[in-house]
Amino acid sequence: MTAAMNPRVVRRSPLRRRVGALASAVLALATSGIAVTMTSTPVAHSAPIDNLKAQAKALAANIQANAQKAEALDEELNGVQLKLDAAVAKAADARDRIASAQAETDRLKALVRQRASAVYRSASANQGDIGFDVNISQLVARDKYAEVASQRDNSLMRDLANARAQLASVKLDAEKSADAAVHQKDELLSTKQQLQAADGEYRRLQAQVDSKITLAYIVAQIQAQRAAQLAPKPNARVGTAAVFDSSKIPAPTGNRSAIVAYAQAQLGKPYCYAGVGPTCYDCSGLVMMAYAQIGISLPHGADAQYANYPKVPMSQLQPGDIVWLPGHSGIYVGGGAAIHAPHTGDVVRYIGVGYFQGASRPG
Repeated sequence: MTAAMNPRVVRRSPLRRRVGALASAVLALATSGIAVTMTSTPVAHSAPIDNLKAQAKALAANIQANAQKAEALDEELNGVQLKLDAAVAKAADARDRIASAQAETDRLKALVRQRASAVYRSASANQGDIGFDVNISQLVARDKYAEVASQRDNSLMRDLANARAQLASVKLDAEKSADAAVHQKDELLSTKQQLQAADGEYRRLQAQVDSKITLAYIVAQIQAQRAAQLAPKPNARVGTAAVFDSSKIPAPTGNRSAIVAYAQAQLGKPYCYAGVGPTCYDCSGLVMMAYAQIGISLPHGADAQYANYPKVPMSQLQPGDIVWLPGHSGIYVGGGAAIHAPHTGDVVRYIGVGYFQGASRPG
């Protein structure tokens, strides 16, 4: 059993180790020189625009980072759920096989009792007939047969008892693994609650700023700049501006076209934890359902989707490949673009493939 599945040694992820720092970061943001004050003191409308931009940028960056941490935590929860399901299935299988072994043991015990009774009755019946006409060879043969039969039955029962003991050990190990997974899941859910609380505080601060000075436009500008940085590379022009045009993506061939078509059909749908459609998705849920269109069953977990299949160099991507970075996955659609479900508050959208670190190719 690994440390991650031992109920006494549950591994703590780097994400969860940083959660405690989030609350401190919120307080630091609220009390730092460039952050929004948490008191009711009005913010001067004459503050320099650069200072206002710094406040907006700090808030937007923290909200974005928190959302990404929460999305990675969602994927960690998916991975723990996979382990929990496997452990529960293993324990159930062991229970069924133990029941079968017990039934066979009971059957053999009944046969042994019947044989013992028959031998006893035969011996009793022959006691009164002992005389000079007794066939000694028949008596010896019968005794040897009874002895061999008894040894064989005893051996079978010992084998069944050993098998039952081994199955009981497997069942116990699986139940311990399931308990550890439940404990780990509870810790992750607790961590997620802390992230949500920190996110609520960031948003409260942002609302406080917006209620005193108009920063919505500045925040929108910063978010637009970030979206532009992460967008696929331009492949068309509108007037003098270079833009990304999804209609210019080369059409994939073969069954890969069904994967890409499914992902494209989900564009604009919201992110939701453990979402597998049709109304909302998380990142690995979107990938899983896209591959289901061609009959390939993937695990509902970004890291498992990358780890369990052949790796592909980023320079040799083909439409339909899974693109990945730790805790996040998407579908490469061609033309330097991928489709992914980013995080809570966002929607399924295109993103430049350079955002990802690796790729895999199921099927």
